[in-house]
Amino acid sequence: MEPTSEFKSKSGLKRIFSAFFYSLEGLQTAVRSEHAFRQELFVFVVGTIAALLLPVSAFQKLVLIGSMVIVLIVELINSAIEAVV
Repeated sequence: MEPTSEFKSKSGLKRIFSAFFYSLEGLQTAVRSEHAFRQELFVFVVGTIAALLLPVSAFQKLVLIGSMVIVLIVELINSAIEAVV
């Protein structure tokens, strides 16, 4: 028996758009409720501007910005673990 369309999971572009908006919602929640994340986000913005203005190669800029992105990701993982525990 074929399940009705209301019970089928999303696929294609709908799934991608849903995942994108869920991710944005999660980031908004982190900004609102996590003080450490707000601090690190501020450092990320300032650091990214500084990295883009530095007279270094594009690869070095990418590494500088990438390391700050990793800090944000680790903070989100830490917040998720704290919420579970």
